[in-house]
Amino acid sequence: MDKPTPYQEQALFVWEDISKKLVEPMIHNNLGTKVTAVRYDDFLRNPAEYTAETNHVVISGTTTVYAEILKLAAHHNFSMAFLPHKSQTRMIRHFGLSNNIKTNIRIALGKQVRAIDNVYCNGRPMLFDGYMGRIPFLKRSRRKRGIGGFIKTLIRGVKQFSRTRLFPIEIETAGGRVIKTAACGIFLQHRVEGLVARFFREHTDVWDGRISAVIISPYSIIEYLKFLIHISLPGSWQKTNPRIIGHIRSPRLTIRPSKELMVDIDDIFRTSVPINCEVVKDAVKINAGSAFWQTKTGQ
Repeated sequence: MDKPTPYQEQALFVWEDISKKLVEPMIHNNLGTKVTAVRYDDFLRNPAEYTAETNHVVISGTTTVYAEILKLAAHHNFSMAFLPHKSQTRMIRHFGLSNNIKTNIRIALGKQVRAIDNVYCNGRPMLFDGYMGRIPFLKRSRRKRGIGGFIKTLIRGVKQFSRTRLFPIEIETAGGRVIKTAACGIFLQHRVEGLVARFFREHTDVWDGRISAVIISPYSIIEYLKFLIHISLPGSWQKTNPRIIGHIRSPRLTIRPSKELMVDIDDIFRTSVPINCEVVKDAVKINAGSAFWQTKTGQ
């Protein structure tokens, strides 16, 4: 009796021009998976037809395409995997992938897919994060190293503080609780990661049914300096978070600032406030690297 293969029997490879070089290694993989390649534009015209014979799709393209395929996967009930090209370092890091294409193909064509949640902000899928207003330094994936990086962060931070203004904001959670506060900016994430994770100790996962809103309210220069030091120095030497940082985590968040603001989602889509973010639990099954499946906690 043949031993069961750990890889998909067949898969669809959806690609854009930026990923044309990945078509051949996908089709000629040595994993026993029959791969059919189709351009993204063609797939988008009739995803139901293309997934009638295979329910696993590997996608390689821009961040916009990745987000749209997540939405389609939930609607048409197919599993999926991401195959970023080498320049897409954020995708590689976020999904626990490798800089080695062969390794990523093995991950993408694996049979053991797992469910994650989808997050929608004003109806659009959010892959990484979103933000409104000023969110000083929190979009960085890691701190600047060395004394030089620390000094640059402090100088730039003090300059930013002089231009920072708080505005009233109202946040409603899934349970109907309404929080009224003031902030200079709000940072949205499904899984708390990057520099933001330095401020939190709770577990966050892409399958726990919640989205995070990190609220930044620098009401004094002293507290702002504490915040800059916290994100700049290694280790978690401070026992408590700087008081300018707040955190709300809920299955649904509706955010209503007192002034007109644009919200940037994944740096590819802009929408206006108010913004409604909602988590759809176990919406899609995906393949990802082992690091992706590790529970995230504060650093």
